[in-house]
Amino acid sequence: SKSDAAIDFSKSAEEICALVRGMYSRPCAWTNYEGKIMKIHEAVPGGCKGSRPPGMILRADRDGIVVSCGDGSVVLKRVQMPGKKAMDAAEYLLGNKIEIGAFLG
Repeated sequence: SKSDAAIDFSKSAEEICALVRGMYSRPCAWTNYEGKIMKIHEAVPGGCKGSRPPGMILRADRDGIVVSCGDGSVVLKRVQMPGKKAMDAAEYLLGNKIEIGAFLG
């Protein structure tokens, strides 16, 4: 169901990546960003460790959107906003701003 596909950033990077892989087609894994549904088509575990609150956007660059999670960070590689096609995070960032320190979820 759609609620099963919601990303819980308090989980580990591996759990989040497994959810994204498992929900690849329908329903796609998703989170909220600025009141809109952001579908996540690809994610990989990140290297950032630390004790930032889960769901905080740590970085957004050509490597992807780095978000804090339960055991460090996860990198969102391919995203889709409502009414748009799925695209690499780097491509998305060319035309859209992601606020560092904002929260997903």
